[in-house]
Amino acid sequence: QGPVVTQGAMVSYEFTAHDSVLRIELDGADTFAPDKNPILAGLTLESLPIIPASLNIVTVTSSGVNFTATGTPGGVYALDYSPALSAGTWSEVNDNVTMNASGSAAVTDAIPAHRTPGSGFWRLRNPAVRPNP
Repeated sequence: QGPVVTQGAMVSYEFTAHDSVLRIELDGADTFAPDKNPILAGLTLESLPIIPASLNIVTVTSSGVNFTATGTPGGVYALDYSPALSAGTWSEVNDNVTMNASGSAAVTDAIPAHRTPGSGFWRLRNPAVRPNP
């Protein structure tokens, strides 16, 4: 048995996967071993249940368009608006739609131009998956 090496490093990284492929590249660039051979000693992947987000219009009043939203309990979503379903026309209305412990939230779009019935489209977006509208 050779000498015990006490130098090392631990790397921890949290991310949201956008597909089912994980690629880990160990290139050995910054290792202390003379052979530049990095060793992956452990890896934990956790599959979390995906709860689809939904958005329902409740009322349109003089103060705004009121919605109920559902999603992951404690999850934070963004409400976006678009006058048309064309790509690139979405704008963020609220970036802090936080679900309660039951996975629901009430949210209002108070922008006056959005109150006219039939004037546009809204969506609930997960900023961790899609950061920009």
